[in-house]
Amino acid sequence: MSGDITYVHGGVAELSSQVGTTAAQLMEIHDQVLNETTQLQPFFEGEAGTAFNARQMQILKGLNGLIQVVQTHGSKIMESSELAHALDVNIGAGF
Repeated sequence: MSGDITYVHGGVAELSSQVGTTAAQLMEIHDQVLNETTQLQPFFEGEAGTAFNARQMQILKGLNGLIQVVQTHGSKIMESSELAHALDVNIGAGF
């Protein structure tokens, strides 16, 4: 497979920033879910309470996993941009 890759450094940095913003928004959703489901806990006792708590933790764990993936994706986008920029500078220095 061959082809050219063009990095628009400003565009890639902006994308990384947008991904970071998305991760922050997901964290806000996580916190909102935590707060709202915690407020519901007193309404459930016994097996229902145990099941409710288990599902609450499952939801929060899933959101945490998604947040981690999005944060990592944003970091990798920025890292690739920085590496491409450094390569561009090094090539330019060779002329």
